[in-house]
Amino acid sequence: MNTVPVFKTYLMNNGLRPTSERMAILSEVSKKNSHFEADELYLELRKKNKSISRASVYRTLPILVDCGFLRELAFDKKRKHYEFNYGLDHHEHLVCKRCGKIIEFQSESLELELEKAIKKHGFTQETHCVEVIGYCKKCIEKDK
Repeated sequence: MNTVPVFKTYLMNNGLRPTSERMAILSEVSKKNSHFEADELYLELRKKNKSISRASVYRTLPILVDCGFLRELAFDKKRKHYEFNYGLDHHEHLVCKRCGKIIEFQSESLELELEKAIKKHGFTQETHCVEVIGYCKKCIEKDK
């Protein structure tokens, strides 16, 4: 899926320039198959000899969230995590407090219940994110 024309159109429609830095950041995040933090992305770009500032990364990530390429997640209160989700099926997360493992899952019944609640309350949804915080099977077994 070619994300570049969609992103360029979004930027121009919002009075923003499609700079080489923004395009490099989009290219990098579109290759990701896992959750990441802004600083991790910055360091990966630097390792690949991309001359992109940390500030450019931090300014571009919210733009990518707003245009629908990234999903922002708050697994802990200290740092934001992101995942590339453009064109992918919606899913939820189970997050282990001890080891940090993130398990993705899909649930049609959960989605249906959320839709019912949204209709019942006359709510207009933009997006949603379900995060279950607890302990994974491995960490529970270590405690026994």
